[in-house]
Amino acid sequence: MKNIHVLPTDQPSRLYLEYGDGDLCLSRNLLPQTSKSNNQHIYITSDEEIKEGDAVIHYFGMGYEVEYPCEHDNLHSNTRKKIILTTDTTLIADGVQSISYHFLEWFVKNPTCEFVDIGFISHSGARQYKIIIPREEPKTLEEAAENYGWRIKTNTFSDPVKANDLANSAKQDFIEGAKWQSERMYSEEEVKNIVDKTIEKFYKHRYGDKTKAEMKELWFENFKKK
Repeated sequence: MKNIHVLPTDQPSRLYLEYGDGDLCLSRNLLPQTSKSNNQHIYITSDEEIKEGDAVIHYFGMGYEVEYPCEHDNLHSNTRKKIILTTDTTLIADGVQSISYHFLEWFVKNPTCEFVDIGFISHSGARQYKIIIPREEPKTLEEAAENYGWRIKTNTFSDPVKANDLANSAKQDFIEGAKWQSERMYSEEEVKNIVDKTIEKFYKHRYGDKTKAEMKELWFENFKKK
């Protein structure tokens, strides 16, 4: 379900739609709204319980709007979601956690993304939200191990040193486990050889009038999942 919402704003913002082609762009600094730009804010929502005074995204049939503060009568509305992360400086000033620049850099390269997983980290004794940035599907064992270690690291609720040690250990365990499994798997050629030998040994004396191809078909018919 969608939890990333990009909405236009007349406030200063680091994010804006480029004049002309409409690409989403990112600035290091807050930029004012101008006649040649269309500033945007990102709001990331959660299914957490909404409390009076929270900032929420409200879906009203024609689109989304920010509602702040949420009033008591709207706390249990199924058209509202709590905002937990944002680039909106007004909400940030009132305590909503800001979205990291690292994620914003990723998002402008992947503007069609509508959902991210959210974890937690401990910072100065307080729990903070952590955006789990989606990663590309691994193409090698090393990439898969790196992704596995990365997930361990980003979901570890401990200090950075311990998280890094756990990630490195997890990557090594992943590689060793994959190698152990691959050594016990059959290649396609090995499976074909097993089928041929089985047919020669157990089927030929019973179905000597059939070709090997016909016997293979019979063999698969007998042993395939029903």
